Amino acid sequence: VEIRDFDGNSAYVPNMRALDSNLVNLTADDPRRSLIGFQVAYDSDLRQAQRVLRRALNEIDGIVDSPPVLVLVRSFGDSGIDMEAEIWHPAEEAIARRTVSDAAIAIHETLGANGITIPFPQVVLNRPKQVEPADPDATRSG
Repeated sequence: VEIRDFDGNSAYVPNMRALDSNLVNLTADDPRRSLIGFQVAYDSDLRQAQRVLRRALNEIDGIVDSPPVLVLVRSFGDSGIDMEAEIWHPAEEAIARRTVSDAAIAIHETLGANGITIPFPQVVLNRPKQVEPADPDATRSG
């Protein structure tokens, strides 16, 4: 069995292996789901972020109305709150890639326009106080 990817590369799978294995075709069904992860700063209004992003994502050509766009909080990350946008779009690969790109740009622009910060990784280093060197004159014998 020949399996061809979007870039035109072929992978050959022996017939017996194809028959004995589960093959998942992510582009067979319309619409197709994509997840776009991002972070917002800890002091962000999360409900406002969800509201403005749903509105912005629903206006992108290629994102279908049903199932609806979801913007969810996933976890608390090291530098910010991890969020995820779930969008549905046509399965055709070129449309899917363009739609996901447009959605990522919309997320970035919408958050910025609404004063919601996308944090960057930060590391806080705590150094112990330096110990003053001993007085060299006090240790001399004589």
